[in-house]
Amino acid sequence: MSAPPVQPTNPAPGPYQVGSVVTNPRPNDFGFPIRKDEFEILCEGEVSEARAGRDLYIGSCVGGVVGLVGVLATTDWTTIWQPERRVAFVVSGAILIGMVTASAVAACIHQKRLTRTRNDSPYSRLRNIISAYFKNQT
Repeated sequence: MSAPPVQPTNPAPGPYQVGSVVTNPRPNDFGFPIRKDEFEILCEGEVSEARAGRDLYIGSCVGGVVGLVGVLATTDWTTIWQPERRVAFVVSGAILIGMVTASAVAACIHQKRLTRTRNDSPYSRLRNIISAYFKNQT
């Protein structure tokens, strides 16, 4: 015959205080105290890479537009349409238009990824939970 299972005599641990952070215990987990400014630094690290990529492509797009305007503004239109000069003008214009288009598309893609990261990702959900905690503390 086997003995009935023994029930623990100690009550389940309740919340405990660590510094100024109150946390509920979880199995095989521990809480780490973090200040609001440290939390903001962590949040900035997640989106800064996407923002840097977006800004790079915006800069490339603006540079391409400036180059295209410069080529169009300084072109001697009577000379450029001569058969021996036409190819260089068309090639340089096509390269600049391609640069502007590719940069604008890449900037839009990075902005979409940045928006998704900020609004609809595991990162944003966790950030909202921790932000709500800090708002309730004040």
